Amino acid sequence: GPGGRKVGVEESIVMAQPVLEAFGNAKTLRNNNSSRFGKFTKVTFDPNGKIIAASVISYLLEEGRVVSHEKGERGYNVFYQLCAQRQQKNREGKRQASSSYQTVFDPKNMRYLSCGGNTKVDGVDDYVAFQATDLALMRLGLPKTERDEIWRVLEGILFLGNVTFDEVERGAPCTIRESAKPYLSLASEGLGLGADRLGMALRFHTMGSPTGSIISKPRGAEHAADTRDGLAKRVYGLLFAWIVQRINIAVGAPESKQTTGDVDGMEAKYLEAIRENRTTFVGILDIFGFEVFETNSFEQLCINYANEKLQQHFVEHFFKLELEVYKKEGLDVKKVHYVDNGGVVELIEKRPFGLLPCLQDEGSMPGGSELGYLSKLRKAHQKSTIYHAAKGSRDMTFTISHFASPVKYTATNFIAKNFNKVSEDIISLLQGSSVPLLSSLFAEKKNNNKKSNTKKKKSTNDNASTPKNAQDDPNPLFDDRKGNNRRNRSSGSSGSGGSPFRSRLNRSGGGSGLSRSFGRSGSGRRKKKKAV
Repeated sequence: GPGGRKVGVEESIVMAQPVLEAFGNAKTLRNNNSSRFGKFTKVTFDPNGKIIAASVISYLLEEGRVVSHEKGERGYNVFYQLCAQRQQKNREGKRQASSSYQTVFDPKNMRYLSCGGNTKVDGVDDYVAFQATDLALMRLGLPKTERDEIWRVLEGILFLGNVTFDEVERGAPCTIRESAKPYLSLASEGLGLGADRLGMALRFHTMGSPTGSIISKPRGAEHAADTRDGLAKRVYGLLFAWIVQRINIAVGAPESKQTTGDVDGMEAKYLEAIRENRTTFVGILDIFGFEVFETNSFEQLCINYANEKLQQHFVEHFFKLELEVYKKEGLDVKKVHYVDNGGVVELIEKRPFGLLPCLQDEGSMPGGSELGYLSKLRKAHQKSTIYHAAKGSRDMTFTISHFASPVKYTATNFIAKNFNKVSEDIISLLQGSSVPLLSSLFAEKKNNNKKSNTKKKKSTNDNASTPKNAQDDPNPLFDDRKGNNRRNRSSGSSGSGGSPFRSRLNRSGGGSGLSRSFGRSGSGRRKKKKAV
């Protein structure tokens, strides 16, 4: 802690809250500080009832909010906090020599922050909030060097959003707009990359051929803009996962302590109690509530699927199993009527034509498309009373009769959102960043690629839907009550791909004892616009 003072577990738990709210919360139409990710918080007690450790597992971060949000909403709080701090620093005349600090950090001038038309929240001082976030990070054990790297990377993301492109002609690489070139330099500086290399990576897709030669395929303006946004989302998602891991180390998460061997702040007898399973814990699950908006996309499908799994778990343990026990004991219990949503869960997850596995298969096929995906679903579920296809064969919508309410989904960009791919050349570029934090976030991805390439032919794209990190551990809603200690893994993507998300929810176990919170408010995501 500051001044060498030892920060206890209790204070670390308190300090984690402003950090998570800064990096994972945002203003929506319904809530000025809405959490845009799910989390499971576990507080562990020793046999005498003293808090000895805690842990946080996060999942399904809304990465799309980094690059766009609805009218009247904001991006993640931390971006506006950073801008307020940089503006204050400029007003005080404490500009640094670096050219990036000569820019006035007005959120209205940041494309990623101003797309909703609302950069302020009534009653919130973003500068004061920045001070609280930075202090909390310090109390959690992050030195100034690491905190400065966090702010630098966030600057790079913001400036990257202002890099725009012009189409030249069909088949030719797009060009970076003259007015956007200063932002390319600033983004490169923030991300620790060369401006020329970053510009080339955005405008060209470089890949290896079977013969070992290098092929560069030009990107058009729209494709370059998608690459830019994909890069920004991937970097932020990995940064968020890394921050969660650092929080777990600070609050004495048993998994992180046993993995690293660092027992500082946790007395040996407490660690022994944990290992001997002589502890108890309180688990709090804070997840997305059931979402129904004017436009419902892949994010809403995943969120509502999570709620369906929770409902199924509740029904099985509080109705089916209890009634079986009563029956075995010979108790005369009147028939209890309840809604069994097993059919909805099977519709979403069961192979081969469940919505998520079918989407995974369609996206893996050459030329796979949302229309092909919907066509397969239409044929497979034509007699279903739960799945309702649109009347027109070119209509991109379908409806599911969920336990809470029917929801009409729009399948546009389902495949892209499920895979959330960032090309291999972009990954390699970021691995060479001069910012130690950023390069380390992609270091394990490089190692994973080497291992996977020994088993199969090297792919030209990096699949972001199969990461190895805390967010992609099996959902603690079902697993952690068994007492399984899982490691927090630091790298990979925090993408919201349906395949790993389904895997996390499906590894279910027995037991109970979780407090559920369905209080997450928010608004729907807007349709993807042609952003160049």
